[in-house]
Amino acid sequence: MGVSFTLGMTGVDACLARFGELDKDLRRQANRDMRSVAKRIATDMLPLVRGIVAAGPAPQSARVATTARVKSDRVPVVTVGGVNPPLSGFRRSRGDRLAKGSVAYGVEFGTAGGHRAAGGADYYRMGRVAGGAALGRQRQVMQTSFTESYRHALADVMRQYGVI
Repeated sequence: MGVSFTLGMTGVDACLARFGELDKDLRRQANRDMRSVAKRIATDMLPLVRGIVAAGPAPQSARVATTARVKSDRVPVVTVGGVNPPLSGFRRSRGDRLAKGSVAYGVEFGTAGGHRAAGGADYYRMGRVAGGAALGRQRQVMQTSFTESYRHALADVMRQYGVI
């Protein structure tokens, strides 16, 4: 699955619920428009997210950063680790193979131990991330940069469909 980053804003669920008042065809078109707007903003966020992940302390950080993708949703979402990173030996969970989402989680949060780290070995060769996750520490920077853009775009679409 990987690690997802989305903008945390209050009141968005209530705004998006207002589209439910529209008839079916208008609601579908409004959802398409919202997904388009959110995808545009998430695409603008993508280089920043990749840079933050690539700068992580884990040796796999730069390669895992290349797996960052924009996810289609009505709010801006960027996922890291949803596709196989360009590392040998990493596939979907099968037997002793490492799971792609596990690598992304490890790069973001550091090793959490568990059965793979039995005997004190750090299976991913990643240390604990001091001060929390890299994306978590940079959340405020991204919040201020992209939240206003999304709020204006959401208001424009709501006005277009007459729900405000």
